[in-house]
Amino acid sequence: MLGEDTNPNDDSVFSKEDIRVLQAFNRSKTWRVLRDALCFRREQLFNEEESTTEQMWKNRGRILEIQWLLNNAGKLMLQYEAWRRAEAKTSPSPGEDATFDAGTSKVPSGPATFTS
Repeated sequence: MLGEDTNPNDDSVFSKEDIRVLQAFNRSKTWRVLRDALCFRREQLFNEEESTTEQMWKNRGRILEIQWLLNNAGKLMLQYEAWRRAEAKTSPSPGEDATFDAGTSKVPSGPATFTS
């Protein structure tokens, strides 16, 4: 989670691992392409001419949604990383059998069959 391994005397909100993840995220080509596409779409929405008030409010909502995604991308990435780390700690190792119901039922193998 945010700031798990920070020094209590340190004023920083993010741990060194969080900062590393954010820097890698900001440098990633995937995020840069996505960010550019979101910015381009936002610019298109700014330049659209609306003929009705309803269209204007829908357009404003789209712009605000894009802006929210752009502003909160780092926070969402840190939350995803924290979830991914927690899942890695709790998931079975590749050699173990995955089970359901607290270890009582084995995962069925083969294709699923459906009956009506």
